[in-house]
Amino acid sequence: MKLSLEYLVREPKIKLDKNPLLVLIHGYGSNEEDLFSFAAELPDEYYIVSARAPYNMQYGSYAWYAITLMQTKKNFQIMTKQEFREI
Repeated sequence: MKLSLEYLVREPKIKLDKNPLLVLIHGYGSNEEDLFSFAAELPDEYYIVSARAPYNMQYGSYAWYAITLMQTKKNFQIMTKQEFREI
């Protein structure tokens, strides 16, 4: 896995001495374009950075950490990568 992240940036339309920064973090199975699509609706003085999660789930979908779903007695258990390794 690369250590750097892909991201989109919207620079502030109103430049101040110290502009606020808003970092957008998408959900599981999405990408950096999802939340960035409404950046135009956010305050003009903000830097907006929308980061893409590092785990590629294919088809333009990404995740911040690995999740493994295991079926147990008609229920699904969500496990982290570390929990899965311990099985």
